[in-house]
Amino acid sequence: MRLFPILIIVTSAVLGNLFLTRGAAQTIAALLTNEIVIPADPRPHEKYAATEFQQGFASATGATLPIVSTPTKPAHQRIYIGNSAALRQSALAIDASDLKTEELRIVIRAGQVAIVGGGTRGVLYGVYTFLEDFLGVRFLTVDHTHRPQVPLNTPLPRTDRSYRPQFTYRYPAYQINPQNPQFAARLRCNTVTPQPRLGGNTPIGLAGHSFYRQVPWQKYSKTFPEYFGLRNGIAIQKQYDAQLCLTNPDVLQIVTKAVLNELAANPTQRSIAVSQNDWGHKCTCERCEEIDRREESGAGSLLRFVNSVAAQVAATHPDVVVGTLAYYYSQKPPKTLRARDNVYIQLTSHDCSITDPIATSDYPASVTFRRDLAGWGRIAKRVHLWYYNTDFAMYHMPIPNMLSLGPNLRYFAAQGVTGVFAQSVFNAPHAGLNDLMNYLTARLLWDPAADSDALMNEFLRLHYGDAGPRIRAYIERIHSAASAKGIQHRWVGHARHYGIDPALAQQGSQLFEQAIAEAPNETFRRRLEKASIGTHMGALSEALTWIWPPGDQQLPTDVARRTRPHFRQYFALCRKYGITHWEEASTNETMRQYLKVGFGLKPNESW
Repeated sequence: MRLFPILIIVTSAVLGNLFLTRGAAQTIAALLTNEIVIPADPRPHEKYAATEFQQGFASATGATLPIVSTPTKPAHQRIYIGNSAALRQSALAIDASDLKTEELRIVIRAGQVAIVGGGTRGVLYGVYTFLEDFLGVRFLTVDHTHRPQVPLNTPLPRTDRSYRPQFTYRYPAYQINPQNPQFAARLRCNTVTPQPRLGGNTPIGLAGHSFYRQVPWQKYSKTFPEYFGLRNGIAIQKQYDAQLCLTNPDVLQIVTKAVLNELAANPTQRSIAVSQNDWGHKCTCERCEEIDRREESGAGSLLRFVNSVAAQVAATHPDVVVGTLAYYYSQKPPKTLRARDNVYIQLTSHDCSITDPIATSDYPASVTFRRDLAGWGRIAKRVHLWYYNTDFAMYHMPIPNMLSLGPNLRYFAAQGVTGVFAQSVFNAPHAGLNDLMNYLTARLLWDPAADSDALMNEFLRLHYGDAGPRIRAYIERIHSAASAKGIQHRWVGHARHYGIDPALAQQGSQLFEQAIAEAPNETFRRRLEKASIGTHMGALSEALTWIWPPGDQQLPTDVARRTRPHFRQYFALCRKYGITHWEEASTNETMRQYLKVGFGLKPNESW
């Protein structure tokens, strides 16, 4: 197993064990008359970080501290945000110029506070770390930031703390994050925050599918069908069956030209994908097959091709890296080839069980994945994960993947993975317990050593109030049911595939009905209603077991009687909260019309 070097070893959920404390602790009250000192010529992210600190501190203490570029108060009344000359010349004598990208440092000493960071995001992440760890702020959802009133006698220990995240690419791929980049930045999601004030995005992007646009089927298939490979000695006839012939020199030239043209048109771009299409059917011509047989993997011809493109990229763009997927037929690493240093691998957890931790699962695909991850780690400088983090057939139904998230991300970190794309409800508004999963995913991507149970319990308590412990108990029941039945399942399924029977689904709905009835105010009522959408979907899953795949089937009378109320509630709540999709490919309206057939209703017939 190869481990990437980590500058700072993390051993606690909130980095508290990184404290280097000496002497008596001061209190928050000591900061009430301080001023916030920023560089004389601050960059956008430094100004924004100071404003975020100012507002966060004011919400916790009631004191709005002035922001200045030239200190006006004594040294013991200053909070330095950013790497300023004033900070370097102070008694703290801190120079942050050697901090690595996203590395942060927080120093508290004798009334002074300094928050600095590397690159364009480190100082902002330092501010959010301070607000969370010293003032108890929690960035839970887009419209819910927990800002407690902090007792002024709360200790503020003398400390010098540093932290640098291992995952340099962090994307909990819920649509809510790219739509709300300020919120995403607060969760330290560094892939959908392009604005300079938010620190911009990490320069290494997602290695997604690219061959379809680099060698367009419409442009070449009629005149050069051999570009798209052979299967059983015959040229592939359908676009969505076609990969590329990766030993054809013309294909290499076309892809290389497309890559170089894209980089020339985007001079600030620092990564580019050279990657297979989102379907199988690799080329089986004699030349490609000879390489793949020798390398004992479909990744043989692919990596050879990608390395060739990457060599040309390195000649003209030495600071650009080339990414490629290890996916389906290319998941297994090749036997003898190595990835060039400017190539990174985006390995997918496509076939793994999502119901139990990958590191200990005996599910055959998970066992294979462990072998492949270790293998890629030996032959590639950078390995990123494309991690499946939801049920793509039922977007909002609570499933038993919530307790495996923390162990999985810790396992990836231990294996030296440097980036994680956690694909979730990426193309539609989310409901059910997806707010919880978004928060958990973001926090664990930032610090995989964090206590995932404590994070879950805290979110449920703060966001759902007295109903939080009951929701946690239901989450435990879902996972226990799957475990008791020996359920191991991938990322597409209905309730039965995850061990959720009609009785367990009904328990979830009843739990939320009671919680909604007992909600202390409209705010909690709305949060619980939105969360309950998932349990109604889970109950409706019973109906789908009878009428899927689509046809003219009608539900048995007893099933229709049990599920009809959930049909009404699910679609009513989705309309209320703007939830548009049932699954990745189907809208709610499509599913509503389909389910109406099962209930024996005509297309225009209402209840």
